[in-house]
Amino acid sequence: GNCRPLSECLRLQVQASMFSRNPSQKMLRDNRCRSSRRSPLYCCLPRTSLSPRPDHVAFPDEKLGNVVFPDEMPRKDVTTSYSQCGRSPAKFGTRNTAQTTKPGDFPWLAAVGRLRSHQFKSICGGTLITDRHVLSAAHCFLDSPIVWNPPTHVRLGEHNLLSDGDGAQDYQIIDERTKDYDQVTTSNDIILLKLGRTVIFNGRISPACLPFRLSEGEYIHNHLTTVGWGLSTESNQRSLVPLQEHPQHVLLGECQQKYRKYTSGRQITDKNICAGRGGADSCKGDSGGPLNFQSRSGRKAVYVVGIVSFGPSMCGNSKLPGVYTNVASYEHWIRSNLT
Repeated sequence: GNCRPLSECLRLQVQASMFSRNPSQKMLRDNRCRSSRRSPLYCCLPRTSLSPRPDHVAFPDEKLGNVVFPDEMPRKDVTTSYSQCGRSPAKFGTRNTAQTTKPGDFPWLAAVGRLRSHQFKSICGGTLITDRHVLSAAHCFLDSPIVWNPPTHVRLGEHNLLSDGDGAQDYQIIDERTKDYDQVTTSNDIILLKLGRTVIFNGRISPACLPFRLSEGEYIHNHLTTVGWGLSTESNQRSLVPLQEHPQHVLLGECQQKYRKYTSGRQITDKNICAGRGGADSCKGDSGGPLNFQSRSGRKAVYVVGIVSFGPSMCGNSKLPGVYTNVASYEHWIRSNLT
């Protein structure tokens, strides 16, 4: 690992917070590598940042041009050399039952997991948004016990988890950014992963569109689409190929009321999106994956409007919808961390 101040090692902060005072202090002592005149330094897991460079951010219908840094144009979309984000041959319907996907249906879908001895173990999902960045859920990295053995790689172009012949490509995670994630309330359940090398887009690997120009009114009361290798609501078994389901958008007030009635501790705010009625919902194993919305206008681009965060223990529970991180709420944070 790298020697860093505790303030610069989020994972060590989270680990220390899980213990009572004495074990926490012992853990910090065990991870201490050396002292500086100002503050002690601790061994932090090897996540190294590369020099800042322009990244190709995916927005629909943009013309080719030079990449512009986000802070130069705070409200206007970043120009991208890949103008056709969110392209999918998948059918976005309203069926409540899970449907198997075909290779390339969701080319931005990422499997986030660990790669050891050439064996990849998928832990969560994610969404490719640039040629170097993937969005996922913070709890996939920082909740116990995963924090002790977190994901190390992202796999793109994956379809069948047991097949080696589908052209999947593995990318090491070299940096991760979170925004004040709270394990108790699950607020700010978002993480931005930086990949170790540039992704070359093709028919099986390409980014989803970011929803920064999409109004909430466009998907209110509409069916959205989840996709991932999670449990099927029908068989309660994890799928080897991605399944798509079409939960219906649930108004925030209705969602908050339901969770207050049946649960405690969870905070649902305007930084969340709720979806799921009548058996259609994301499931265990889908965490971190995309909540998709296909625009009804133009070329019908597909946007990642949400990130799978949490939901009822029984997938597709008609009383409680699934809860997703609202990607649009983190526009400034995402833009400022695309380095």
